[in-house]
Amino acid sequence: MHILKSAVVAATLLVAGNAHALDSIDMKKLSGEIFNGYDDANRGTIMMWLEGYYTEDDEPAVIDFNEMAGHMAKLLFYCQENPQKSVLDAAEGRWTSTDGYAPALIACHLALLAPVMI
Repeated sequence: MHILKSAVVAATLLVAGNAHALDSIDMKKLSGEIFNGYDDANRGTIMMWLEGYYTEDDEPAVIDFNEMAGHMAKLLFYCQENPQKSVLDAAEGRWTSTDGYAPALIACHLALLAPVMI
């Protein structure tokens, strides 16, 4: 069910008219280095897929853009420090803690990323 929800969200975003969208991404092979190298639009599409993939069936079907921007900031930090790790591996458990990242630094990234996620 997660894959279906994720695929629908990702397809909707790609069809919406992103001229620089990628043709396809093998999420199992996507490294932190590659993720950090993508433009904001592609990272946003990947984040929408991850949000859908990690949403449980019994959770509300709500997109919280502020929460997603926070998740992206955490993922960007992690990928920068661990460029060879898979984004799927990096995303596991990243949503729930700052893992030592300074809250002020995360807040700064949130301020920068929030307009991208809307």
